Amino acid sequence: VSNTSVKLFGLNKDFIQDGTSYSGKVVSEAGDFSLQRVSLSAPYATLSINGYYRNEVTGKISNSPMELRAITDLSKRSSVNLNLLTHLEYDRVFALLDSEYTFAGAKKQSEREIFGAFFVGEQSTNFENLDIFKQSNQDAALLGISVLLQSSLSEGELTELMAHVSSDIESDGKWDDDTLKTLVADNAFALDLAKVRENIESWKFGDVPGFETYVEEFWRRSEEHTSEL
Repeated sequence: VSNTSVKLFGLNKDFIQDGTSYSGKVVSEAGDFSLQRVSLSAPYATLSINGYYRNEVTGKISNSPMELRAITDLSKRSSVNLNLLTHLEYDRVFALLDSEYTFAGAKKQSEREIFGAFFVGEQSTNFENLDIFKQSNQDAALLGISVLLQSSLSEGELTELMAHVSSDIESDGKWDDDTLKTLVADNAFALDLAKVRENIESWKFGDVPGFETYVEEFWRRSEEHTSEL
């Protein structure tokens, strides 16, 4: 929401913070932000945003703030979207960079793994391009995964869940905690997806993509996996 703080930290060619930082804030109810006169020693940077947000499930502004992070290459872009997927891939990207991946290779690998962790069979794409009000399959997947993880959780519970998933994926690119996956599926199964769509549409920020397909796919695959066990 408006006035949420945004920070950018420059990284050097070894992907270590170089001491350069810039601050800004969200300037619209739709979440737009701007950082002015940014000058970096290398094209790589991390961004973080920390504040209240619009909850897709309730349709209301959150009761507590939450942080989202992203790592990006700014050499060929002038805008970056921070979202739940950029946050989940953050630690995995750094782990791959430590394994001598190129930046582009680390991003592509982590994005493929994150989509795969949620059983979303979509071609990987730069997560910082995704927007829950755009219409590609990947945009719909972002919203679907956001709804799956948010479900009826509080901000603190969501933050803890995201930390668990991110930590699990960081080491080997896999979400191995089947118990947690089942819990996510069970929580999401209880949601009224028609009401969730109505809530998001009420914000009037744009057309809402078909996220329901991805939520339902996660339910189905989780149920099939549980049955096999």
